[in-house]
Amino acid sequence: MMSSTRTVSKTLDVEIKAECIDQLEYIVNNVYLESRKRFIDFVVKKTDPFNPSIIFRLRDSLTGMWAECSITIGGKPIISITVPSSFNVREQEALLRELEEVVYLLKETGGYGKLYFTFTSNMELTHIRTRESYKDILSKLFFNNLVFVFALSIIVTSAIWFLSPDLTRFLVNIMLFQAVLLLLSDRIVFTFCNWKIDKLNRYTYLIECRVPLGDYQDFLKRCYVKRIEIKRDIFNRTLALKRDIDFETVRDVLLKYGFEANPQNTALRKIDVYSIVSRVAEKCGLKMPRRIGILNIAIPNAGMSGVSFRMSTLMVTTGAIATLTEDEMEAVLAHEFSHLKRRDQVLFFILSSVEYISRIYLIFSVPIFSTILG
Repeated sequence: MMSSTRTVSKTLDVEIKAECIDQLEYIVNNVYLESRKRFIDFVVKKTDPFNPSIIFRLRDSLTGMWAECSITIGGKPIISITVPSSFNVREQEALLRELEEVVYLLKETGGYGKLYFTFTSNMELTHIRTRESYKDILSKLFFNNLVFVFALSIIVTSAIWFLSPDLTRFLVNIMLFQAVLLLLSDRIVFTFCNWKIDKLNRYTYLIECRVPLGDYQDFLKRCYVKRIEIKRDIFNRTLALKRDIDFETVRDVLLKYGFEANPQNTALRKIDVYSIVSRVAEKCGLKMPRRIGILNIAIPNAGMSGVSFRMSTLMVTTGAIATLTEDEMEAVLAHEFSHLKRRDQVLFFILSSVEYISRIYLIFSVPIFSTILG
């Protein structure tokens, strides 16, 4: 007698074309199932001109439990999981969420890996490898992970305490040190930026290369390791001669490194970053920041640093320029302008200073804490 089964299905509110079935198959086999190989019973691609699907079964040989999963695309994707009725309901829901993530990964990437080459009209390629390498290291340390910022603050605090162990002088020195950082914050942030944007050098150029995920690693081995040489070659043929970057030059250079660029797999964009910032400032009725910098990291982000518009730096990442539309970028930048208008950085400094001083005095003044600390 066959045991009963339970099926759960869900239609996702996105659109994925039927021709993306090969990319879906690659993601399922090489991303989702890569760490589950010992549980794979079978994987089947069901071809259909309108609603193709990927069907696979996972089986645990020890418990005998199995789950048959399917992802159907062509219009709004449908994900489905069939399991024995004795299968844990929470585990089935977790599997359904994982299939949902697979579909969203396909929607986000289109089944393609991307590599961007970024240029600005005033960039310099002399010793670019050395200059960008240390800036990349610093930006990854301080913009990708706050652990390093926290560790640095502990080191600085310990050094100040060692130099002035008196509590009052220690707190005064800490506040003075942080006040100096606050006043110089715009310059500090600008030192992390790779390129400067101003009225005369307002454009950022993006070359986007799209490669099927199955060929992506090979493409990176050929082109990513040579990215400095590729950028230098393109720059010397175009921007160095006061010419815009054109598709023909990009195609000729990339062909030298084994990548055949065409309008389907390569896109060239010219973004007037300065005009976008100027437009936001005008709409908000605010002044332009003193400095605008581009930080060359993939994370889409932006930030405004400084205590006033005369002492401010607007930082925009290449990830934001690459992934956001102009309207989306305006919305993000307007949010950053609001921080400077309300003096949020100064307000946060005052509040954090009051909290810090109160906490330190509490620790050293209340007898119970003094006893614990010896």
